Amino acid sequence: MRTARYAGVLCIVAALAAAAASGAQASRSAAGAVGTLSVCSTTGSPPVATVITFTIVAPASEGGTQVATLGPGACSANYFFSQGLQVTVIENVPTGAVVTSITITGASTLTQTSLAGGVATVTIGNAESVLTFTTRGAAAAPPPLRPCVVPHVIGLNLAAARKAIKAAACTVKSVSHVYSSRIPKGGVTSTQPRAGAHLAHNGKVRVYVSRGRKP
Repeated sequence: MRTARYAGVLCIVAALAAAAASGAQASRSAAGAVGTLSVCSTTGSPPVATVITFTIVAPASEGGTQVATLGPGACSANYFFSQGLQVTVIENVPTGAVVTSITITGASTLTQTSLAGGVATVTIGNAESVLTFTTRGAAAAPPPLRPCVVPHVIGLNLAAARKAIKAAACTVKSVSHVYSSRIPKGGVTSTQPRAGAHLAHNGKVRVYVSRGRKP
């Protein structure tokens, strides 16, 4: 008789524990069915070289704010939310990087997105959904511009001198014609600055062209 009485007490305690454990889930699903949401991080080109932090913002009754730190190609665990709830997910975009796309698969829908802010607002559906942010890393810095090194063009005609100056990452600032007893008419007598001088990219060079001997 005593054994039966104890067994009955154990059964009552187990039933109360199960009811308490399901209480939170029951209150969460009061507004409808429960859906799950996971957040994924993928990378564009150029790739993102660092992990990214996502903040999942929900009411306290739905678990409150959650933080997920994900490497490229990784997804967070599922978060449980009531169907119809709107949840905001914010990516902490690294400096210089940009979000190129935000997509969702499953029963949930994207209510609003901001690629510039890395923000997505999701309306939770009654099944599993996956929210994916694709983030492109900072663009590579352009290569430094080649400096102008004034070429040796003395004796060349003007067309050839212009071509050589352009190839040296310089530009012709002006052309002046001068008399010369050394350089035949049409040939370059000198440049300013002189050959070998270093200037900034597309630095300007004055070109002096022979008129021939002074009459």
